Amino acid sequence: MTTRARRDARFAAASRALRESAALVAPVWCAGCGAFGGSLCGPCRGLLRDAIRPRTELLTLADGRMLPLVTACAYEGIVPVLVNAFKEEGRLDVARWLAGLARVAAGELSLPASAPDGVARRALELVPLPSRAQAVRRRGYRHGDLLCREAFGVRVDPHALRVTRVLEDQAGLSRAARAANVHGAMRASPRLADHGLILVDDVVTTGASLREAVRAVCEVDAIPLAAIAIARSERSATSREECRFE
Repeated sequence: MTTRARRDARFAAASRALRESAALVAPVWCAGCGAFGGSLCGPCRGLLRDAIRPRTELLTLADGRMLPLVTACAYEGIVPVLVNAFKEEGRLDVARWLAGLARVAAGELSLPASAPDGVARRALELVPLPSRAQAVRRRGYRHGDLLCREAFGVRVDPHALRVTRVLEDQAGLSRAARAANVHGAMRASPRLADHGLILVDDVVTTGASLREAVRAVCEVDAIPLAAIAIARSERSATSREECRFE
């Protein structure tokens, strides 16, 4: 390769890196439809607004107790497109739009006026459900932590709840297989003892991951008060046998 060819190759690589960095800061294509012009175009913003249908449910836990669960919308239409862009395509700019859905869910949440079992309000803490280690390595970030920071302006403890063994991808697994896959797979930090917790998920399908998270935090004497999620999968997320609708 000639000196000029090497110089041109370096220039091309630098230009490509600059374009990619600029796209992260100010994306030039819509994450919803691919149209030129920004992170999310006007029509796709309208679709996202129209998708908002908050729902409050009571998720039945393994011991028969109920956990309030609020979701902002159904996992359909533009919502799975944006979730996939955020989680699997490196579109960190999409976090701001998904954060809006998380805030909708949080706004619908109703906590008891007096915290149970002497939980101090100052001890109330957001805990995102952890991702599989291999997924975090592939993405390069913890999407749940980023979502909480974008939605609520808080930095969550990345060690509050973690996955301690290799898991299969939950996508495509049956209800029973999902439950078996995550059972006993999470560990919570002892620091959470006596803290009231709001668990944060992205998409609730069968509720298996939420139930496992509740089991793990209860093991260290933390107190799960409720859960919020961006979306619910209507096909099996919260069957009438496992939830009561409010």
